[in-house]
Amino acid sequence: MQLSSLLLILAYATAFMAVASMIYTMLPDFRRRAALARLGKASGKQELDSPLLSLMHPLLRAVAPWVSHYKLPSYRASTEKQLAAAGMKDGLSTDEFIAWKLVFSILGPFLLAFLFQFARHPLLVVLFAILFSFLPDFLLKDMVAKRQRDILRALPFSVDLLTLVVEAGLDFSQGIQRVVERGPEGPLAEELSVMMRDIRLGTTRSDALKTLAERCSVPEISAFTAVLVQADRLGASVGPVLRAQAGVMRSERFQRAEKAGARASSLVLMPLVMFILPAALLVIVGPVLLRFVYGIG
Repeated sequence: MQLSSLLLILAYATAFMAVASMIYTMLPDFRRRAALARLGKASGKQELDSPLLSLMHPLLRAVAPWVSHYKLPSYRASTEKQLAAAGMKDGLSTDEFIAWKLVFSILGPFLLAFLFQFARHPLLVVLFAILFSFLPDFLLKDMVAKRQRDILRALPFSVDLLTLVVEAGLDFSQGIQRVVERGPEGPLAEELSVMMRDIRLGTTRSDALKTLAERCSVPEISAFTAVLVQADRLGASVGPVLRAQAGVMRSERFQRAEKAGARASSLVLMPLVMFILPAALLVIVGPVLLRFVYGIG
């Protein structure tokens, strides 16, 4: 009876924190909006695109100071790199991500124990706590993979557009700005916008390109920026370099499409063998077996 009362109290506390976080999230943060406006970002727009993270962010900010004393240098470095690759470096700190893991590992098992009788066993509570603590890592990896796919999908067209405007007479910075304004919206446009902001704040073009490659963590972006940095060091013209890179990226896009088609054909083979082929064999061989066993016909 005491365990049921404790679980009921925890459920009410969880519901209260969820409602309070939702109300706090809806309130505008005027100081944050002013800072973002000064930095040239979107007018007061949150960086967190996930509704779950936007809802939990006030709670994570409150828990983050409690986990800041855990050093974990290698894990923090890899997490910071993944947050940058997911486009959440300015929206979610490493301490807040660790707080996310802690909140999930505490609230998840208690919610399961409140909903299901079998989940109240102490060993299952510990097991669910461990599983829920790893859930944010899987979600972050999924965000990174999705963002990298979007960047890779938009890269060939953006490079073609950049080549067109540079060969039309604009310099590289103006061409990047035109790609951001006229090109496809998405993570690549956001990263290019951040790169332009860094250049306007005084970062050299080579350093801004290197930072772009580190944030995206996409091999194609790294190769593209390395060629541009090398051209900048040698003082070569950017137009021919961009045109050569555009041709390479179009070829790589066709190769990826061919690989995806070949992979799709192999994936279709499994349900074909498991479901369609047995049904076809039953229709074809079934009457023959009936005639052989029962002497029909």
